[in-house]
Amino acid sequence: MKIATYIDEDGNLCNLYAKGHVRLYDDAAGAWEATRDVPFEVRPDMRLAAVKSALRQLVVQLGDCRVLVSGEVRGLIYSLLQEEMGFHIWKSQGPVLERLDIVAGQEADRIARQQQAAITQAAEANANCSLGCCGKKGGASRSACGPTAAPSLERIGNGHYRIDLARVLQSDPNLNSRQVLIPVMEETVFETLEILCDHVPRWFSRALVEMNMRAEFDASAQGLKVLVSPNP
Repeated sequence: MKIATYIDEDGNLCNLYAKGHVRLYDDAAGAWEATRDVPFEVRPDMRLAAVKSALRQLVVQLGDCRVLVSGEVRGLIYSLLQEEMGFHIWKSQGPVLERLDIVAGQEADRIARQQQAAITQAAEANANCSLGCCGKKGGASRSACGPTAAPSLERIGNGHYRIDLARVLQSDPNLNSRQVLIPVMEETVFETLEILCDHVPRWFSRALVEMNMRAEFDASAQGLKVLVSPNP
């Protein structure tokens, strides 16, 4: 497994916005070896285009590695890495070598859970289809087959709602962001829908276009707030 880390000058894990560099590790030989150091710098005053350019250059240097360990996991830069560049990011502190085996084990567990969830979801979808949920011609709607969520929305005003997606997903590991948000966005009449999350789901931009909606994004150290509203 290859794991990228972001470390300071003392070799400790730190936030991507802090001064440091990326160090790539590989355990192909049976022990963790540092195979590459990659300079990286993102400043708070940089424009979004410049941030994306720096991230793309970093991704090229990391090759096929898509696991990153740093001192933080929230914020715009982390959302870009996860949603646009396919990274899975782990938060940790302290000396790197003490954390790599732990992260590798957590990553293996995550992949196993995803695979099992996909198998379970497919089995449930097939069972639902056998009961006729897909219609006479076998064409399923978006939410006809498979598990869907019906989370309680927080009403924060007339036509204005909020949902804490991160909390909903933590409460039920069998759910994914699409199962939670698609029913809400399709079935709720709202002027604004405030979504609190750690990152923007990959499918989200396409769904906005399909539903004729738009979104504004507000990233902070506390996480990401997405404000969805219908297009006029």
